Parts: sequence; structure tokens; C-alpha cells
Amino acid sequence: MTNGPVQPYLSPSGFSTKTQGVTVVPYAVRLPRNPTGADREYPVGSVWANTATFQAFILASIVAGVAQWAPCGVSPLGDVRRLTGDVGGTILPTANNINILGDAGSGITVVGDPATSTLSLVYASTFVEGTATTTDGTTFVPVLSIPVPQNRTVVFEGRLAAWTAAPGAGGGATSLVKMGAFRTTGNAVQVGAGDVTLDKEGALGPNNSTTACQFTVSVNNLVLSVCGKSGVTAQWKVQGLFTTVGV
Repeated sequence: MTNGPVQPYLSPSGFSTKTQGVTVVPYAVRLPRNPTGADREYPVGSVWANTATFQAFILASIVAGVAQWAPCGVSPLGDVRRLTGDVGGTILPTANNINILGDAGSGITVVGDPATSTLSLVYASTFVEGTATTTDGTTFVPVLSIPVPQNRTVVFEGRLAAWTAAPGAGGGATSLVKMGAFRTTGNAVQVGAGDVTLDKEGALGPNNSTTACQFTVSVNNLVLSVCGKSGVTAQWKVQGLFTTVGV
């Protein structure tokens, strides 16, 4: 005669404990759900395996008739337990934490957002350029627009050049420009006033009536705009680097 299992989901675990002369054999429970406080009919030390989520629990105690099941494992399908890079081997956590750090020498910053469980790798200096054409002395035309990410500060530094097809028409100049903006949960806000430094002969600047540039923010963008001279077609080009850092 062959004895069948007492329950289809239970089996002895293969070890036993002896308390006051009584040998207690913990169970291995296999069910497609997590245990609850009502699952108290098992000896302390029993192991519960959730076959649907691949999680394991151990019965640590029974307090006032309520089973205290403690998780003793994590799901191998969805929990991160190690990180591996291009070189250097596998990194295991220390005190349940793995640091992901940037490198100041290469200009890479790692910015964390706890609210979204997100780490963003931000390259500190990004090259951008823009062009524009002006035909009058009153209309400002955008020559460069830089998005400002949420919870970030953006600073742009570059060189702005203007020229015309007709020499001496008041359109030849080169300058260094710098502007910045930050953004939290709302729209971007300009950081101070944009700086303009003329480094070559010519007329260029926010207060110059011949050619001018201005710095503004439009919703979530930092914008550089230019204005030329009435009756003159001027070509503009800006090149530079912008830096993105946490607020």
C-alpha cells in the first residue's frame, strides 16, 4: 500500500527541529499566492513558495493567532540584484545599494529623481548651433532654442556672428554670449541677464541700435534671438556648448 501526500501542495522539507521532546517537521508550501496572517496551521520555520511570482516566505512566528510570514527571497524575473558594465565585472550591492556615479573629468553627471525612480546620465557639455536671417531693425528672430529639462539648470556659452552681403552695411560683428535658465515643476525661468562680450570690431549687443541680441525663455526653452538693421539682410550663426546640471 502506498501512502499519498497529506495535502497536494505540501511536502516535508527534509529537516526537523526538536522542542521539549517533540519533533516538528516544517512544511514546504507551494501555492500561486502569498501567505496571509490566517495561514497559521503550519509549524514555525515552514517555507511558502508563491509559484506565480517566484517569491518565497518563511513562517517566523505566530503572534496572537496571526501568522508572521517574512519574505526570504526576491523574484528572479523582476528584481535587480547586481549591475554589470562594459568593463570591471559584476557589481553587487553594499548595504542594499549600488552607486552609479558620473565622471567630472569627462563631463558626465548622474542626476537622480526619487519621485520617478529614474537616474539620468547627463553629459555636462553639449554642442549646439543655430542660424537665422534678419531684414529689419525691429523684429527679433530666434537663432537658438535649448530645452530646459524639469528640475535642471541650463547654461549656454558660445560665439555669435553676424554678416551681410554688402560690406559696411552695419552687419559685421562677432561676440561671445552667455545665457542661462532653470526649471522646476513649472515653466523655465531665466537666470539673470544674458551676457554679451564683443571680441571683434563691430556693433553687436542688446543696447545697440544697429544689431542686437536678446535672451528669453519660452515655456520650457531658453531662447537666443537676434535683430538686424532696417533695409539690410543679415546672416546670423551661433555655435557653442550648453551645460545641464541639477537644480
